[in-house]
Amino acid sequence: RQVHGDAYHTHTHTLWMLRWRRVAAIGVGVVTTGAVCNQLFVTHSTAEHSYPESLDAARIPVRSEQLKRLQEQFDVIVIGGGATGAGATLDATTRGLKVACFEKEDFAAGTSSRSTKLIHGGVRYLEKAFTQFDLGNLWLVVEGLHERKQFMDTAPHLTHPLPIITPCFHYWELAYYWVGLKFYDLFALGRRLYSSYYLSRDEALRQFQMMTPKDLKGAVVYYDGQMNDSRMAVSLAVTAATKGAVVLNHTSVIDLIKDTTGHITGVTVRDNLTGETYHVHSKVVINACGPFVDAICKLESSESDHSRARHSRDSSKLLFSREYGADCSKNERWSRCVYVTPWLGHTIAGTTDEQVELTDRPYAREHEVQFILSALSDHLRVEVRPSDVLAVWAGIRPLALDPTKLDTQKSCFG
Repeated sequence: RQVHGDAYHTHTHTLWMLRWRRVAAIGVGVVTTGAVCNQLFVTHSTAEHSYPESLDAARIPVRSEQLKRLQEQFDVIVIGGGATGAGATLDATTRGLKVACFEKEDFAAGTSSRSTKLIHGGVRYLEKAFTQFDLGNLWLVVEGLHERKQFMDTAPHLTHPLPIITPCFHYWELAYYWVGLKFYDLFALGRRLYSSYYLSRDEALRQFQMMTPKDLKGAVVYYDGQMNDSRMAVSLAVTAATKGAVVLNHTSVIDLIKDTTGHITGVTVRDNLTGETYHVHSKVVINACGPFVDAICKLESSESDHSRARHSRDSSKLLFSREYGADCSKNERWSRCVYVTPWLGHTIAGTTDEQVELTDRPYAREHEVQFILSALSDHLRVEVRPSDVLAVWAGIRPLALDPTKLDTQKSCFG
């Protein structure tokens, strides 16, 4: 019995030793594996995210460095740092051209930051295409819808789809807008955001609770895009700068440089911060000054009275302290349309369409503000007071010189 007892204790001791050795081996293995994995993760992360190198590659040159580059020979000079100018600069730069862009104020300081923030294909042009049998307007809509989708796919962080309700106060308007907006979807050619749809009176009031129920027969909802216009223009300029373009704000073009044959070979610019002037040479000069396009054209020939743009119109907007939803409705008293769109927790309402004198500082006139307030009061169930207005601004939008075209006021959609 004693022999068997000793053998039992010896066997038990051996089993416990084996178990502890296995536990110790597993522990060492886990620690070793964890250390190796951690080292691999750190090495992989460091290799994948080489921060100093990536930051240096995307570094935006400071102003002094860009000014020094003005002595170089450029392929393209772009005058104007709005949406068109910044876009042309980035396009040319990414095609391998050496580009310089000059903006007399700040990027997107003018019309490019004073829009309704909508990316649309041009519903009003579609209306004109059918009512006037104008194929030109039809192709304009098709192209606009294509660019809308392209824009939103390229910059999803600055854009999003926006449902817009069109309230109908007559039964015939329900059919008119439903059919028209279905064609708007159709001509998107597979690039539509979402399909337009009909809403009954009760459903429209349920989904858009700020809308007045008076005389409402129903509504049609369609989709367009919304964007941050000023951030988009600045993003284009910044991206162009990281790709090698010289991009300077607060730099005015004061003259054009010509050779002996009269061909434009560059521009003379003035740094508005220091007053210093520079002569910059290039093969091509692009005039992207928006409503101020004629000012640059006159530098080419002061005797020429030919204008490239006319009907510069003032589009006024009001920023309200609360959200009213997204609405496009026609005011019966003035036969004009008002857009109401949400914006950063507030509401933008506009626009008016008045002919104004060309100025660097457009402003909204009192009667335009009153028109927007009255239009909102007619279509919303809440009282809209002047004290609700947080900000008022206006932008001048240029229209190409074409005396055969009709006045843009005659169409509802803007």
